[in-house]
Amino acid sequence: MSHASEDMRPRVAVLVDYENVYFSDRAVYSDPEAVRRLARDLTTVAEHCGPVSMRKAFAPFPNHPAAMRVFTEEGYDAVTCDQKPNAADLKLIAALTAVTSEQNIGLVILVSGDGDMLEAIEEAQRRGARVVVVSCGGRELSARTKAAADRVLVLPEVAAEAKRIRNGKRTKLGLGRLAFRGTDGGTPAVPESPAARAGSGPAGRSPAEAAVHAGPSLPGVRSTTPSALKTYVNCPRRYFYRYVQRRPESMKPHLFVGNVVHEALKAFFEVEPHRRSAKGLEERLRDAWRRSPDRAAAFPPDMREAEAAAGKAALEDLRLFVRRADLRAVPFALEEFLMTEVGDGVVVRGKIDRIDPSPKGDALVVIDYKTGRPPDTPPNLVDEFQLPLYCAMVEEGHARPVERVRLLYLKGHVTYDFSPREVDIARAKRRALRLFEEIEADTEFRPKVSPLCGHCDFLRDCPAREEAEALLARRTAGREAGEGVAGTADDLPF
Repeated sequence: MSHASEDMRPRVAVLVDYENVYFSDRAVYSDPEAVRRLARDLTTVAEHCGPVSMRKAFAPFPNHPAAMRVFTEEGYDAVTCDQKPNAADLKLIAALTAVTSEQNIGLVILVSGDGDMLEAIEEAQRRGARVVVVSCGGRELSARTKAAADRVLVLPEVAAEAKRIRNGKRTKLGLGRLAFRGTDGGTPAVPESPAARAGSGPAGRSPAEAAVHAGPSLPGVRSTTPSALKTYVNCPRRYFYRYVQRRPESMKPHLFVGNVVHEALKAFFEVEPHRRSAKGLEERLRDAWRRSPDRAAAFPPDMREAEAAAGKAALEDLRLFVRRADLRAVPFALEEFLMTEVGDGVVVRGKIDRIDPSPKGDALVVIDYKTGRPPDTPPNLVDEFQLPLYCAMVEEGHARPVERVRLLYLKGHVTYDFSPREVDIARAKRRALRLFEEIEADTEFRPKVSPLCGHCDFLRDCPAREEAEALLARRTAGREAGEGVAGTADDLPF
């Protein structure tokens, strides 16, 4: 296989909100040498991913002359902002949204703890870039920003990766794969899709909307996620509202709980095994719950009792997890973003909750946490396309076989194991490709009425609203009264 020339490799951009970094840890980042280490670590990691064509730092630099000098000496463009609130954010957002495929930027490393970057991140992705968000503290980002970013890191992870690169050791973050492009990376450029050639799609979709039909993409490839494909399977109309029109969805209590539980488990397994305990996991859940910027949206003030009940249930689930799980496990990776090509230049990307080394040699075990209730009957994991795709992502991303995938329902600590076969992975890839092509060809996005309509933010505008509301009314009338016991706000003082 011939190697692409340096000029054809995707470029990397580094954008640093220095003011945010400074205020996240003023004692450290008021020191010019700490700023220099930060700038050099970012450059080292970025250059490992590809040629760096943009390095910018944003702040009211007259207030930080030493930092401005350091960034300039390290090859950064020090962009001076006035002292008005959010001035630095606005200039950074302008730089991020200006990223274009013509610049050949395949990867943006965005250093900011600000949660207001969502639209700018999505715009950069629509223009063909992958975005890695490096948070200063790791907890102030909103769940939506975390979900939109192709990868979320904290500054110590970048520093550790830079050290590995300088020492010639194997990298662990896999950021180089995010700069993937159809050169010798294995995915060729693809012809224009039928939807794009048509110039407009369903409901007068514009060419710009058609470009994001299946979610953010990479230069030369078309990209989607298992979540987007599942949304289309469940209801094409909801897919249209969410992924074509890019309408925001509200933060629901069950999504909030799932996010903070996953965050608590990640933080728990980042601790050395001998320091893990039930109390430590509870503290991490409470901390994630308190700090989450989505808490107020998920649980407004008039839902304090519901919040207490939800928190109490989550704590019970994690207490059971501590009693039954192997707390001495040392994960190979936690919440890692990976991808796999399913054919015809289509890439499916996803986040893997946890990857463990197998005790049986060089293989890996994929663990997917579930915070909802386990199914009444065991799922047919062979027909579940998401899990085989996860296997493909891990095997291709780490060049190691996957021994099994484990679905772990935290409620009741119910587990289901799936040992992938090549035929299962091939079948899942074919199905994902067929779904992607079906989405591209869809010109109507017909609604699919089901009980899921009761959780849809777009029901008010849905053409099948009357049918859906009738179904939901029948279900409500037939439901037995008295289900569930509400907690009180004093049960769990979050």
